Amino acid sequence: MNPKPIILAVDDTPAHLELLEALLTPAGYLVRRAAGGETALAAVAADPPDLILLDLRMPDMDGFEVCRRLKAGEKTTHIPIILLSASADSKEWVAGLQLGAVDFIAKPFQREELLARVSTHLTLSRANLSLKEQAETLARTNRQLQAESVIRHDAEDEVRLSLARAERSRRALLSALEDQKKAEAKIRRNESRLQSLVHILQYRAKSRQEFLDHALAEVIRITESRFGYIYFYNEERQEFILNSWSKDVMATCSVVDPQSCYALDKTGFWGEVVRQRKAIVLNDFPSAHPLKKGYPEGHLPLTRFLTVPVFAEEKIVAVVGVANKIRDYDDIDVLQLTLLMDAVWKTLSIKDSEEALRQHTDEMATILDILPAVVWVGLDPDCRVILGNRAANELAGITAGTNISQSAVATGHAVPLTPLKEDGSLFMPEELPMQRAVALAQPVEEVELRLGFADGRLVDLLGSAAPLFDAEGQVRGSVAAFTDITERKAAEARLRKLNRTYALLSSLSQTIVRVHEPDALFAAACRIAVEQGGFRMAWVARLDGQTRRVRVAIYAGTNDGYLEKLDICLDDRTRGHGPTATALQDGQRVVINDIASDPRMDPWRDAALQRGYRSAIFLPLMVAGAVYGTLNLYAPDAHFFDDMEVQLLTELASTLSFALEFATREAQRREAEAEIRSLNATLEERVQQRTTELLATNKELETFSYSVSHDLRAPLRAIDGFTKILLEDYAPRLDDEGLRICGVISYNTRRMGELIDALLAFSRLGRTEIRSVGVDMTALAAEVFAELTTPQERERIDFSLATLPRASGDPALLRQVWVNLLANAVKFSAKQPRASIAVTARHEGNEGIYTVRDNGVGFNMDYAKKLFGVFQRLHSDKEFSGTGLGLALVQRIVQRHGGRIWAEGEPGKGAKFYFTLNDIGTSNPA
Repeated sequence: MNPKPIILAVDDTPAHLELLEALLTPAGYLVRRAAGGETALAAVAADPPDLILLDLRMPDMDGFEVCRRLKAGEKTTHIPIILLSASADSKEWVAGLQLGAVDFIAKPFQREELLARVSTHLTLSRANLSLKEQAETLARTNRQLQAESVIRHDAEDEVRLSLARAERSRRALLSALEDQKKAEAKIRRNESRLQSLVHILQYRAKSRQEFLDHALAEVIRITESRFGYIYFYNEERQEFILNSWSKDVMATCSVVDPQSCYALDKTGFWGEVVRQRKAIVLNDFPSAHPLKKGYPEGHLPLTRFLTVPVFAEEKIVAVVGVANKIRDYDDIDVLQLTLLMDAVWKTLSIKDSEEALRQHTDEMATILDILPAVVWVGLDPDCRVILGNRAANELAGITAGTNISQSAVATGHAVPLTPLKEDGSLFMPEELPMQRAVALAQPVEEVELRLGFADGRLVDLLGSAAPLFDAEGQVRGSVAAFTDITERKAAEARLRKLNRTYALLSSLSQTIVRVHEPDALFAAACRIAVEQGGFRMAWVARLDGQTRRVRVAIYAGTNDGYLEKLDICLDDRTRGHGPTATALQDGQRVVINDIASDPRMDPWRDAALQRGYRSAIFLPLMVAGAVYGTLNLYAPDAHFFDDMEVQLLTELASTLSFALEFATREAQRREAEAEIRSLNATLEERVQQRTTELLATNKELETFSYSVSHDLRAPLRAIDGFTKILLEDYAPRLDDEGLRICGVISYNTRRMGELIDALLAFSRLGRTEIRSVGVDMTALAAEVFAELTTPQERERIDFSLATLPRASGDPALLRQVWVNLLANAVKFSAKQPRASIAVTARHEGNEGIYTVRDNGVGFNMDYAKKLFGVFQRLHSDKEFSGTGLGLALVQRIVQRHGGRIWAEGEPGKGAKFYFTLNDIGTSNPA
């Protein structure tokens, strides 16, 4: 038999087994190892140990099952089992004790605690075995005595010998019983300590202080003391700070101004626990002692006193004292109190760590949730489970436990995201930033990716990823932070598109200076639109007046037979109402931002989509107020034409129209020159002189018009365009004054553009040829009023329209007369609670006199002559917006139709405007 106690250490971690052997072997124990539950059961069956240290958490068979099987075996039930676990869950401790374990040690543990508990339970086990053996010996002796009494009843010596033996056995039995009682008392005290520990661990304290108060109450109860205390101790400052007193101590204590903080050098006997760094026991406290300094007046009298230090990482962090037990404090009390408070302090440390971890986790979660960046955290090296912060959840609906990696698509647990590269190709799983950070074990920075969602959304992200490491330096996951750059990318794309359009305008302007022949100008415009504007195809449409069919004048870009199959005739019920025909007939631009869904493209949709056309714009080209043709541009992207793009392309068409008009007039001028040269030689000199003057005048007018249309528009476009970019993309960086200034700039550039347009229209009017036809003035006035007002405005306006006589004149110009007069009536009566506008007419001779009356602000008749002057206004721009050219334009149109115009008014009582036109058949336009 080996003299050394045998201890079987059971743990699936080799390092833990080595530690247990290193701690127990120097203390005189023979340690055997078992790396799992099955191995432990086999080792016990082969050679039962004296004690078992059993880890709870093992992969093949946990400690609970091992303990249950050993306690169920007849040959192994007596072996004491001490459970080991890093868990602070009191339910596990109770479950282990109920299965038959004698004790529970929490990891990590102190060497002294381990040795003390092992020694105690080995002593108790041996005592139990000794009592059992002595009881068996006594039973055999009694049986022998009974047998000898029957056989040798006549032998007195034998009787006396037997009686002597029986007496010795009786005394031995009494001694054994006394030892058994002591052992049982010790067991009961251990059980009481374990029960107290269970009570402490199971106590649901609302605070750290309540937990310590409860622990002190259990300490006082288990040591059978009257009162006790807990002081925290700071080794650096050598200072005691009171934490807890027993509940009833202050009620019986009459110390005046009791202190809660003591310096070590000011303490007496009770401070020896720190100075000697061990437990201090004094069972005769009233007796004199050299280390006692006495206690203050009113202090509770002490009879017996026990205090122990509480260590954490070899530092004294607290001292616990109890006093006035009825019996003397012994070594078991010291051990009980030491072990119990050590467990309490470790539990408190675990709770503090858990609370600190919880707070840290909550703080980190809060920080991550308030970050505008999208943050994803991969919880495993394969990034199969990925968590996201609030921004990630708002972006993609990603919550805890959701997987966004492509590798999990097959499992059905992934968010349907499609990560794309800038060229539109898919990211492979190993190319994604988080997976790359894991694979490389180093940060991956500044990666751009585009996420495609199931609902069709595309989100551009820019971010970085970094690996996460465990305690052993192994990669356990990764974290990535991304910024949503969708708006920035869109702004950059818009800026690139606008830059292309500005370049297109610039190139076309330079071309106009060099090229004057219409077909060559069309060819250059289409080529520039495709090469510099990025359009898929561009072509110019002309209308054959005789066949009323649309023909292709010129084109550039991808055609592939598309234009040959257009077959557009204005008389066709379907094809005659498409975008090209509409622009040609109405003289208004047509925008198709989605060819795939716009019904106006039904006859040509399939052919257009096959050639990569996704959106288109159809721009009328005007010469002398009439539609000359259309410039049609096809873009490769849907929704290509935003407001800014449409505005710039409309200006491009205006510039091209101006160039066409200029080229037409140049051709007319050349024809006039040829005709002049063919005149009588005698008039040649005079005609030449007049012609030269006329040419100079026309040249000056053309130069002026060109300067207004091009040289003034170009800087206005740049100012307005870049102001809009500033407002759209940089508004968050501007203060209120900056936003206001940008608004003022934008408003004034638009107003300047309107003035230029009005001035050009006014200057061209004198050279525009009038196309005289019969005009239904009643229908024309009604149509204009409906276009000028919204349904809400019409509800507050009392509008009356009499039956007006038909007139002879140019429909487009007469329409402009009604637009200006009715727009003024609506504008200047807008401040009336109930506006009133009436349109009437009467005959006088061969003239029709038309009247527009309103109840607006009116005007002073002293200024009536200024009404029809260029840039003459009777109201400020703040009161009523306008260019000051509207009525001048109306007067010019009416006069060119051989009519007259005048006005009557009174401030605050409205105004009346009259104009005359010749009846049908008597019109005499100039």
